Amino acid sequence: MAIDAHNRPERSYWSREVAGFLQIGDSTVRKWCKQLESQGYIFFRDDQGRRGFTTKDIDALRYFKELTQDRSMALESAASEVSIRFSKEQYQADESTAIESQDDHTTMMARIIQYVNKQEEFNMILLKEVSAAREELQDQKRYIEESLNRRDEILLKHLKDSLEERRAEAKEKSKHKWWKFGKR
Repeated sequence: MAIDAHNRPERSYWSREVAGFLQIGDSTVRKWCKQLESQGYIFFRDDQGRRGFTTKDIDALRYFKELTQDRSMALESAASEVSIRFSKEQYQADESTAIESQDDHTTMMARIIQYVNKQEEFNMILLKEVSAAREELQDQKRYIEESLNRRDEILLKHLKDSLEERRAEAKEKSKHKWWKFGKR
């Protein structure tokens, strides 16, 4: 349940109710919400992942409707404008709450530091894996080059041997023909 500016629970509306208020279909509400979420707008969700809408969210969707249907703005552009306009209001409300709560700030900094440390560990692991993969690729490259060189040497040897055999056969045949030619 959302909390209003005075720390009181704010009434939440569900998709069907919002669709009724805005006189649009449920699927349209979902589609618009996905567009807004892709631009960074955040909706309240219950334990089952269903969106709950506050009056601010309904105002944002009403403005989205005005931009897309009345002003014929593209969905992405409208979502971006709505997200910026209504996120600033949320940011300002969140900022005043954050000033009152220094513990939240400290907790958030601790989380950020923890995240940075985890990211550094992950980066080190990736560097080791990339280095190992690079060495493996170099080994494979050397192996392939050596295999190709061996194959080429074997082929050249067989070609030379075959050529020598043909020359020897040709020489033998030519001696034989001259001999027969001379007897006639």
